[in-house]
Amino acid sequence: MQKGLLFLCLLTSSLPVLAQDEIPTALKEYYHSSYNESHEYIWLRKGQPELEYSICLNKQVATEKQIVVMCGYMTNASEPDSAPFDIWYLDGSNIAARRTTEGYGRMGASGDAKAVKIGEKWGVILESSYMMQGVEQTFQQFYVVKGKDIQRIASLPIHSSNEANGLADNVDTQVAFAQKYTGTYPNMLLHSTGVLAGEKINEQWSVPFDSKTNQYLIPEEIDIGY
Repeated sequence: MQKGLLFLCLLTSSLPVLAQDEIPTALKEYYHSSYNESHEYIWLRKGQPELEYSICLNKQVATEKQIVVMCGYMTNASEPDSAPFDIWYLDGSNIAARRTTEGYGRMGASGDAKAVKIGEKWGVILESSYMMQGVEQTFQQFYVVKGKDIQRIASLPIHSSNEANGLADNVDTQVAFAQKYTGTYPNMLLHSTGVLAGEKINEQWSVPFDSKTNQYLIPEEIDIGY
């Protein structure tokens, strides 16, 4: 833990909403366009008619290199159902890496996505939320490509509120990455403020990347689960 840590701006970037016909050529064999019951333009993945997709991230990160995230929505979902995210790293017309994963959304929702620069690599932040019985949380999950794999290197709640059980929580955590570093990735810089278990919190951490687990190990006191 370090006091008085200078925080850097989070290097995130997402493009404006794209025209719906601008899905990359490399993905056209996986998705086709359609309309939902509200006559809204959507994408459907072949063989999964219960899922509706939108392009929630399309980021050109280098010449001929692109990150695309398709955010899913599950029709006829029940409360605990979470829809998937499809993450694609593209190299021109070729698929360099892909991964389908889930966040913490409920009622058939997935969430949103942003691009982030982590050291020399471009990664993806998946953000998802849920609310139930006086509890609300928003999570961020961080992914980077390694070879042909897309790895999750961190997951943490950036907002937690709980007024239903025992001592109240209302905690927000800001995430950034150091600019100077040695090793695989820069330290993750965390700043948590608010109320935790009924007590005020204003704490900062500089979390190194753990090469043994291939993860940033989030401090237990803010790695909250209900």
